[in-house]
Amino acid sequence: MRSRKSGVLEAMLAELTPFPGRFAGSLRDTLAIVLALVATMTLRVPGIALALSLLFLLQRERPSVTLRSALQILGGAAAGAAATLRRRPRRREGATALLLMPAR
Repeated sequence: MRSRKSGVLEAMLAELTPFPGRFAGSLRDTLAIVLALVATMTLRVPGIALALSLLFLLQRERPSVTLRSALQILGGAAAGAAATLRRRPRRREGATALLLMPAR
């Protein structure tokens, strides 16, 4: 019976084994994150952590999958923004009228 530690260690080693194109992919990812970090720090954009986490979410092996993920995230953000902007608090005429009446 193998221990759980050795199973986790074997899984980690299997994930870290080199394969063709791994260095180029890692270099591409690092360059994209560094460029995004420099741009956000230069422009002083709030939410650097969110921007970098989205870069990690978008990184895929094939460009078509990356584009599909980007469109899904963009669509979700647009839907959320539209839902937030659409809701406006309703004014209650009676409530403001009660507040403006003099006390007796």
